[in-house]
Amino acid sequence: MPFYREPIQIPKGHSFRVLRWQNNVRDVEQVISPLRSVRIGGEGTHWHYHQALELTLFISGEGTRFVGDRIQPFRGGDLVLLGETLPHYWHTRGPSTGISVQWHFPTTHPFWALPESEFLSTYFKAATRGVQYTGRSAELLRAQLHQMVETEGLDRLGLLLRILATSAAAPARSPNSGRRAGNSD
Repeated sequence: MPFYREPIQIPKGHSFRVLRWQNNVRDVEQVISPLRSVRIGGEGTHWHYHQALELTLFISGEGTRFVGDRIQPFRGGDLVLLGETLPHYWHTRGPSTGISVQWHFPTTHPFWALPESEFLSTYFKAATRGVQYTGRSAELLRAQLHQMVETEGLDRLGLLLRILATSAAAPARSPNSGRRAGNSD
């Protein structure tokens, strides 16, 4: 099955984008600020990939998640990180809601000049097959993603850095079937 290369358009004045959907993954809005959003076409129901990393939370709904060579069921609360150029799509059964954050920091991006960002290089590489978050790590990330649509400016950037730190610090499980991160408490 062919996949589509989705061009990710980061909004002017932003270094990443926040998406949400209320009914299905085709009717997506890009959240510019808590009071402003722009409708965009979602590619979630087609095989697609993009240069950006993507952290996706399904708040409600259920279906089947296709990520790379893995096929798994999902339901509300499901939280996954998709690496750069990782083909994926969601086959939902009925309505769904969710939030995604997409970012792309190539090796030439000024982000990598910050010494504190060095440990994220390994984390981003681990996402090449996808990462599913569970347990306490997932709880923290879900709360942070919900906050993402309510913030803007430097507060939103700071929240992205907290999300990156939380997700990169999550303990890994089941490395042979794709990375699963979380803890049991």
